[in-house]
Amino acid sequence: FEDISLENLYAESCHTIIRMLSVTAAIKNIRIKNVYAGFRCYAINLDGARYCRTPLFAEADYPDGVGHVSDISIENFTCYPVFELPEDWKGSPANPRVALMFESTMHNFSISGFRRISVPNEPSDSLALKATNLVNERICADGKDYILSNKDDVLRLENFAELRIE
Repeated sequence: FEDISLENLYAESCHTIIRMLSVTAAIKNIRIKNVYAGFRCYAINLDGARYCRTPLFAEADYPDGVGHVSDISIENFTCYPVFELPEDWKGSPANPRVALMFESTMHNFSISGFRRISVPNEPSDSLALKATNLVNERICADGKDYILSNKDDVLRLENFAELRIE
């Protein structure tokens, strides 16, 4: 999908606020602005569907990674994890330990004004960002550069406000 603008998104408890699923198909020219939402799994998920019950691809078939995501701009994104579910909940369990899961190749991707709000009794291993399965990807968060050279490299950030992937 391409050329999409979303603005003023609000949710109290959703599975994943934004999911961009790409193995080989392009996702481009997306603008998202003013988000305030609670998430039970991820706030933003770009995992290439690696954890679906029915796999979409074999990891060995993509040694340079999956995903074709480009020209994404996200502004003013506030999220918080939701651990408590209603007693009669029949969906998947809540496990929001990572706000942003990045496992897809991206170019010209930026987030400005990111804020992850902590909640009471949150696990100490909660993260703002986990990036892995990326090859030759440079991520700049709050002015500091991180290079992921191969799929085994893992970047974990507890917090940031500005992020850019060239």
